[in-house]
Amino acid sequence: MSRPVVMVTGSNRNTGLGIIRAFGRAGYDLVTACRTQENAEKTEKRLREEFPQAEVLGVWFDQGHPEQFPAAFAKVKERFGRLDALVCNATITGRQTFLEIKPEEMTEILTTNVNGYLFCAQEAAKLMIPQRKGSIIMISSVQSKGAVLRMMAYAASKAAINSVSRSIAIETAKYGVRCNVLIAGAIRVDKWEDFSDEEVARKRANWPLERESTPEEIAQAALFLAGDQSATITGTDLTVDSGVTMCLVPYNKHWEEG
Repeated sequence: MSRPVVMVTGSNRNTGLGIIRAFGRAGYDLVTACRTQENAEKTEKRLREEFPQAEVLGVWFDQGHPEQFPAAFAKVKERFGRLDALVCNATITGRQTFLEIKPEEMTEILTTNVNGYLFCAQEAAKLMIPQRKGSIIMISSVQSKGAVLRMMAYAASKAAINSVSRSIAIETAKYGVRCNVLIAGAIRVDKWEDFSDEEVARKRANWPLERESTPEEIAQAALFLAGDQSATITGTDLTVDSGVTMCLVPYNKHWEEG
């Protein structure tokens, strides 16, 4: 029996790396999709060493240029002949205010985060539909649920993804393909190493569970949405955020402070 295949975009670091490693431990063959050939090759090598039993493929494309997607997915088809799960994780943020943001900055963020997810999912669906089975998982953010200071463009792009995913879900359901959103927040990533103990404590104090999520915990939610345990779940959101969305106003205030 062939092993299931997953592609994770932006999987060379932080949450994306945590997600693809979790799929490796769960017995998947792995496609690491990165922005540059260098990152793809480095991550492919790392995953091959960590999961010698898995087939690993590195592909690269700039998510802001969907015309690059077909070639990458053609490599997936050639190597594996199938794709069982896609996790759209790569994203860009920006820290512009409403009064500061320029048209080209807004366009870049929306093109990368919204068009990038949409057309990546479109290519994945072309592989999944003949199988009559597949799971598309779009990583969104708690910032899509409310107003966030200095994050207007990013928040808008993630809110759009929440909507896009439901449209994908309703159109692909008849083919056995599912699409869901994983709304993540309060994740411990590389930049946390620059925070003092006081800053970390201040962050945690704003969250009901008083702790952040790890990339591995986000990965477990993605694994659930990819697997047969969620076979009848589509067009919905799964939030993993230490309760952040229950207290989004103090969370926003914290972001303004630093």
